[in-house]
Amino acid sequence: MGNVYNIQIDRDTLHERLNGGLPKGSIVFIEGADGSGKSIISQRLLFGFLTNGYKATYISTELTTKGFIEQMRALNYEVLPYIVSRQLLFVPVYPLIGRPRPKSEFLKMLMSAKELFKNDIIIIDTLSGILEEEIDDKTIVDVTYFFKKIASENKTIVLTADPEQMSKGMLRYLRNTSDVYLQLIVNLSEAELAKMIVVKRFSQASEYVGSVTGFRVEPQVGLIVDITTVA
Repeated sequence: MGNVYNIQIDRDTLHERLNGGLPKGSIVFIEGADGSGKSIISQRLLFGFLTNGYKATYISTELTTKGFIEQMRALNYEVLPYIVSRQLLFVPVYPLIGRPRPKSEFLKMLMSAKELFKNDIIIIDTLSGILEEEIDDKTIVDVTYFFKKIASENKTIVLTADPEQMSKGMLRYLRNTSDVYLQLIVNLSEAELAKMIVVKRFSQASEYVGSVTGFRVEPQVGLIVDITTVA
C-alpha cells in the first residue's frame, strides 16, 4: 500500500472499511455534531498510524496533554511511549494555565508553526474549535491554500469539525474539495443509539471502501466496528 498510510490494528476491522488506510498527500474532512464520535475516530486513526510506524502530530482544542494520555489509555490506545520517542507530537491548543487567546490568534500561530507540520500525518481535532464561526473569504482562501500546500508534500491532514460551529463558507469548501469526506451520523431510536461513518467521498481508493460503517466504543477496547450496520 505505497500510496496509503496504513491504519490497521489487530483489534478492529476499520481498515477493511476504509481502503486499508488514508491516501498519502490528502485532506481528510470528518464532519459531525457534538457527541457523534469525531474524537474517537481521530484517536483510533492516530493509534493506527502510530502502530504502523508513521510520525504524527495531533492538535487538540479540547484536551490537555495529561487528559489526552489518560483518555487514550482508557481506550487501550497507549500513546505515552510514542510521545516519549517523539513519534507523536501532541499539541493542546488551550493551555492548562493561562488566559485563553482569541481564535484568530490561535489560527495565525498554527499556520506559522512549521514544526507542527513536519510529520507524516497531522490531525486537528477540531478545526471548528480554532476558527471563528464567521470568517471572510480571504481567510478561507488562506486556510485552504495552507492545507493544500502541506498535503502537496505527501502529508495527510485530518480535520474534524462540528458543522454548527463552523463558517458556512469554510464548511462548504471542505465538503466540496477534500479528498476524503466522512460524515458521522447518530441515529437515536427507542431501542438503541447507533453511530455511523458515512463515506461521502474517498478519492484515490485502490481497495474496498464501505459506504456506511456502524461503530461503538467500549472501555479498554476502543472502537468496535458494528457489523450489524455496515453497508
